[in-house]
Order: sequence, then C-alpha cells, then structure tokens
Amino acid sequence: MNNHPTMPTPVNASAARPASPGLTPRLLWCALVWFALNGTDWKSWLIGGPVVVLAALLSRSLPATRVPLRLRWAGVPSFVWFFVIESVRGAWDVSRRVIDPRLPIRPGFVEYTPSIPAGPARRLFANLVSLLPGTLSSRLDEKRLIVHALDRDADVEAGLRSLERRVLRLIRDAREGRA
Repeated sequence: MNNHPTMPTPVNASAARPASPGLTPRLLWCALVWFALNGTDWKSWLIGGPVVVLAALLSRSLPATRVPLRLRWAGVPSFVWFFVIESVRGAWDVSRRVIDPRLPIRPGFVEYTPSIPAGPARRLFANLVSLLPGTLSSRLDEKRLIVHALDRDADVEAGLRSLERRVLRLIRDAREGRA
C-alpha cells in the first residue's frame, strides 16, 4: 500500500483553448489601426501610444475564439475598396443631412437577420456595420442584429445585405482547405 498522496497531473493550458497571439502582434495591430485612423499626425501618438498599449493589454483578457476567422486574402483588396467607397458615400450622406436646415433624419432601429453563421464572421459583420456612417450595431444575438440607423426610412436592409455579401466573400469556411 502506498501512503504517498498522488500528485495531480499537470494540465496543458494550451490544449484547453486555442493559442492567442502574444503581446507584440497585438501591439502591432493596435498601432496599425491607430495609424490608419490618424495618418501622419505624429502628435496623436501622445495619446495614441498609451491607448495602443492599453488596448493590446486589455485584448489579452478577451476570451479566445474556438473557430478562427480565416480570410480569403485575394478578396481583401476588393473589400477594402468597397469599404472606402461606402465610407465616403456614407460620410457624404450624413454631412448632407446635417447641413440641410430641415435636418432630414429619422433615427430608429432596424432588425436584420444575417445569413452569416453565428461566430467570428458574424461579429466581424456587426462590427463593420458600426464603422459605416449612419449605422451602429446595437445588439447581436443568435438570430438577429439590431442596427441603429440615422434614417430608418432609407433602405438600410439593402446596405446590410450588400455588406454581408462582401463579408461572406472575404471569409472562408474553416472546413475549406484553401482560399
């Protein structure tokens, strides 16, 4: 008979959840986003530097996703072009509405049922909706996305469908072997 207590077997933490990027890649991504937003305004880094470091550190506390979001890299240039065009078009529309003395806005909520499967791709879609002028993702659940729109009478659903088609072309299913 063995009187020694048995030692617990160490658990490999990396086997329990997928590996997440280290701090350096997170810093680089956050810095790239800050640079994209502020361009060559180097004075912005007085605030941006600490914000980038804080964002990278906080992002490490986010739960790791079990299904990685895989991109079709060949689709990135056309998606970026689409996004730039839509951003400019949306910014023009918002500016025009704000300058108009009648202030032709009818803010409200629009319910949309995305066809993108739940998970990282749907979250990417919801976040991209928020980056376009005149729309803001307000709630995302298993079945629907609630969007706050500057003008609920505009064809918000058509814009969401168009963005969704672009996101679907940009991502690839985790089961696919290649892009």
